[in-house]
Amino acid sequence: MDTMTALKAFQPMRLPIDKELVSKRDRHGRFAGGPPSHGFQPGQSGNPKGRPPLQKSLTSLLRLEIDTPCPDDREGRTWRELLVLSLMRLAMKGHPTALKEVWDRIDGKVPLPTNEEQGPLEIVVTYDR
Repeated sequence: MDTMTALKAFQPMRLPIDKELVSKRDRHGRFAGGPPSHGFQPGQSGNPKGRPPLQKSLTSLLRLEIDTPCPDDREGRTWRELLVLSLMRLAMKGHPTALKEVWDRIDGKVPLPTNEEQGPLEIVVTYDR
């Protein structure tokens, strides 16, 4: 069977209509007086327990934990202190990302000049024949 024949043979499924529910709707299609079987009683909140608490994000968990002492450190240093030492050791070994991070933290990021500050950009292309 080709695609066109299959599409012509397709008939949408028709569901029975509950005329009682239809008659209880107002002219905008909303239920008059709330949904029929599970509506809220007058004066009852639609969300009595309130909004569920948000899950803690990785950032909030990290902020809570970073200033606590590391249980494996004999000197009782915090996770933050150990991270700084680790970053410094990597930078001293010449790790480029660690070096950049240290310099950005000490001196601030180097501002990139914009075209307005430099004036018009001139590109000269020469070809050797």
